[in-house]
Amino acid sequence: TVTITRDGVVYDYGTLDDQPQPTVSITTNAYDPTDGDNSIMAGDVRIADKVTYTGLTAGETYRLTASIVDTETDEPVTVDDKPVTATHEFTAQTADGYEIVETTLPATGLGGRTVTVFEELHRVSDGTLMAEHKDKDDVDQQLRVIAPQIGTTATDGTDGDKTVIADEKATIVDTVEYRNLVPGVEYALTGTLHVKHVDEEGNVTEEALLDGNGEPIIAEITFTPDSPDGSMEVRFTFDATTLPDGTELVAFETLSHDGVEVAAHADISDEGQTVMVENPKPAIGTTATDGTDGDKTVIADMEAIIVDTVEYANLIPGEEYTLTGALYVKHVDDDGNVTEEALLDADGNPVSAKTTFTPENASGSVEVTFTFDASAIADGTELVAFETLFHNGEVIAVHADITDKGQTVTVEHPEEPEIPDTPEQPEPEHPTPEPDKPQGTTYGKTGVSTMPIVAGIVLLIAAAGGTAFCAHRLHRKDGSDGRDE
Repeated sequence: TVTITRDGVVYDYGTLDDQPQPTVSITTNAYDPTDGDNSIMAGDVRIADKVTYTGLTAGETYRLTASIVDTETDEPVTVDDKPVTATHEFTAQTADGYEIVETTLPATGLGGRTVTVFEELHRVSDGTLMAEHKDKDDVDQQLRVIAPQIGTTATDGTDGDKTVIADEKATIVDTVEYRNLVPGVEYALTGTLHVKHVDEEGNVTEEALLDGNGEPIIAEITFTPDSPDGSMEVRFTFDATTLPDGTELVAFETLSHDGVEVAAHADISDEGQTVMVENPKPAIGTTATDGTDGDKTVIADMEAIIVDTVEYANLIPGEEYTLTGALYVKHVDDDGNVTEEALLDADGNPVSAKTTFTPENASGSVEVTFTFDASAIADGTELVAFETLFHNGEVIAVHADITDKGQTVTVEHPEEPEIPDTPEQPEPEHPTPEPDKPQGTTYGKTGVSTMPIVAGIVLLIAAAGGTAFCAHRLHRKDGSDGRDE
């Protein structure tokens, strides 16, 4: 048999005994079997190639072999360094017809590229190449691999804004919108955080954000999309306490399938991927008042009370803090120089107070109450409340200003009530001498003399006795006169 191949077409000129054979030829049309077009997703996808043939011998068995090349480079698509191929055997029923060759194309790493399907036709009985179609520029043989696309928007995981509070468990949520994925195929999203730097000339650089162990901050999820387009959230949780206020963090994302990167979004200048760190230093301010009536003076008694209202700002809601207060005596010398010394109790220990609290908001206020013996403190002494704020055992804010009037309370001794003097009696110019009063001649409570009373009683008794005596004499006289008659 004499055959000549030219431009992918085999011309059979028959046998040497000059018996003509039909001309065998093939044409191909590659497509996506799911929708019939010539676009496929980047992944392990099924592709189909319709091979139309002419000039075959009915009843003869043939083999179609498909191979795939990168249209741009003309290099074969490989897996594990082996070309991707597919074979299909069939027995021709007629001289002309078509066959469908299907295979799985590992197009995961081919997003955005175009591939061409080549075909060869062999006779199985002797392996003779009957025809081939290998034109990389033939659009009917080409498939366009749609590149997966992702875009990200990073926000604070607490309130969804573009600033994140610098606490030990700061959270950034990166919402990743994807397109052109293969439904039912598992993908992985891997995110990293990067610090954006801008120098004085406006040049932008970036470096990976590292944790306390020097490892990059990484977040990863796996998912299987139900449709080509959708969105997923990648959540970063990290310690941001050491990041300076105003630091810009940018979330980078990589989409992969079977360990092969298929899409990435890593733009250090993308505002959508950027979150700013808020790390203002905690601050406190205090106002000390008398615990009894709320004024700025405290009575110097044995249980004096000073209430120090501490206003705070830039704290982390839900975290525990401790306020420790101490009282100081303010001294001002003749030259106006101000000094301070700790107020001590009777045992020589500083007068102090402490309270522990958990704020619900970043700003607010809390009271620290001092109870102490102020009875020995001099009138007019100025006491100043100093406050120190602790978080996890570390000092994070201090308010200690000996000249701060808001922190100052003055000790006051109450005035003792005056006792009025007894007025002196004027001396008479000619005083009347008082007779001596014998002891026991007056009533103890009234001071009235008993002598006139006694004299009156004696006179009454005497008068009564005289009257009785006279009556007796008259009676006797009347009796004598009768006997004489």
